[in-house]
Amino acid sequence: MLQLHIPYPIAMIMGGIVGGLWSVLFGLPSARVKGFYLIMTTMAAQFLTVEFFITQYVSQIGGRGVAFSIPPGAVTIGPWVIKNDKDVYYLMAILVVICTVVMANLVRSKIGRAWIAIRDNDIAAETMGVNIVLYKLLAFFVAGFFGGIAGAFWVTSLSAVSPEHFHFGWSLWLVGVILIGGVGSIHGTIFGALFMTLIPEGLKFLIFVLTQNPVFVNIMPFLPLLLEKFLYVKEAAFGLAIALFLIYEPNGISYRWWQIKNYFNLWPFSY
Repeated sequence: MLQLHIPYPIAMIMGGIVGGLWSVLFGLPSARVKGFYLIMTTMAAQFLTVEFFITQYVSQIGGRGVAFSIPPGAVTIGPWVIKNDKDVYYLMAILVVICTVVMANLVRSKIGRAWIAIRDNDIAAETMGVNIVLYKLLAFFVAGFFGGIAGAFWVTSLSAVSPEHFHFGWSLWLVGVILIGGVGSIHGTIFGALFMTLIPEGLKFLIFVLTQNPVFVNIMPFLPLLLEKFLYVKEAAFGLAIALFLIYEPNGISYRWWQIKNYFNLWPFSY
């Protein structure tokens, strides 16, 4: 869309709409499943989507591994040119605030109450007259819309983009964010993203500090290798974190946050 000289905000919204409609397409066969089976169905959709676009992509450019280049200064919002990491950060902060406010208000609306009713007891919700299929497809559209917005934003930090950027590892990472942060919680997504970002960086920094001390290197001679192969360490820590949360805190960080908040709301009176 940027190559067609469509303004970036409009291109971002159009990307969100396309993402939402594409999600609804895969939501149709998934409307009657939930839980683990829903996750597996959407992951299968991710494989089909990437392969479809790569196939179309290859037919246009004649081979894999070649990306559409994004020239510097192509991403603009009015007079604001997104040209460096600081601009990308500010744009990200603005989008996070806007999307969070929109979702918070949507959850409090009639649509959000229907989603909560379906989540808690879909049979009771259907008995009360809630169109389960319609609201599930609407949930797919909203999720796909925000996913499209996020993808359009991600373009601002890339010099080139191709379907191969959106590999299966990203899907696993996003599932991990939801499981660790807390399913069905807006602030859980924020907690999960912070955890999945800060913990690996903190672990990398800790290993780096330990490698600077000869005492620790003598005790643990494998430390330099861990730093060199940190990508594998990060993946192992990612899997371990998901396993531990599923075993010891299946409701995620948001549930623990809810408990802490309620404790201080009631303090010093426990009743």
